Parts: sequence; structure tokens; C-alpha cells
Amino acid sequence: VRELVPSECDVEKLAEFYKTYEMRSFLKKLTLPDAEKKGFVLPEAEELTNELQLALLDEGPCYLCLADEELGICVGERLYRTREEAVLRALLTSERPKVAHDSKRLCTEMARRGIEVRDVVFDVHLAAYMLNPSASSYELPLLCGEYLGMEVGAGAAEGAYALSKLHGLLSERMEA
Repeated sequence: VRELVPSECDVEKLAEFYKTYEMRSFLKKLTLPDAEKKGFVLPEAEELTNELQLALLDEGPCYLCLADEELGICVGERLYRTREEAVLRALLTSERPKVAHDSKRLCTEMARRGIEVRDVVFDVHLAAYMLNPSASSYELPLLCGEYLGMEVGAGAAEGAYALSKLHGLLSERMEA
């Protein structure tokens, strides 16, 4: 009879089960311990307002996330955001390697402004599809939850930071 009495479940195992079988709606309802409610600790995003600031950015790839007409940019551990046409044009047409989520959408939105996006070397959306073509969605917050076990908001800067974390992980999985 004791076996039939409801008891506490292992929330972490249940969360892992929901993730494995893409039961996202149940996962959202699950009350996780505080240690499992991870989010990104973001550095403050700076506004890029001119091309000189852009020229001073560190070398290496740029992680780009477009949200609400604003472009989030992550370079190293620094975050930026901009809506400035000149900055967008200088960054997106440069030969600097770029990592994006849904580069098709980014290219389409920028083409409407007359800006050609060059040198996108990795697309997180496409990589996630290649790793799991039967997934129901490849939205950035879902990918962060699935691959990083972290929550991410819908802001451009936060999305760019998330891309910097997802890029290495998805690249490794694709090579395996």
C-alpha cells in the first residue's frame, strides 16, 4: 500500500525526460529548483552609434541577433546593440566572420534596407535543424533551453550573447 501513496518526484530526471522527448509545454509548467533556473548573466549592452566605435571592436567573429528592428552584437564577452544604418552597413558588409541565428531572415531584413550581409560562417538555426530535423521549432530560446539548459529572453543583445554560447557546442556536435 505504501507504494501507492504519492511521493515527491525527481524533478531533475523529469525535466531531462521532457527535454529528451521535446515536451516543452510540460517543461515550462515544471517547478525546477533554483539551481536549474539558469539564465545568462549578461554584461551591459553598449549602443553602437558610429563606424569609429565599430572599428575599435576586438577581432574575431561577431555573433548577430536581429530582434525588433535592433541588431544585437556580441564580440568576445562584450555586447552591443544598434539600429544605426551606417553601423549596420559597415558591420554587415565587412569581411569579418559572422555567426547568426536564422541568417536567411537577417539577410532578407537587411536587403530591404539595401544592405548585403556578407561572410556568415555559421547559422545556429540551420545547425540545430541538421542535428535534429524532426524538432518542432528552432527558435533561439528553445535551443538555449535544450542545448545549454538556460533561459534566454527575446532581446537582440541577449540573443547575440546566447549565440556565442551555442556556436561552439553545435559546431562540436556537428563534427562528431
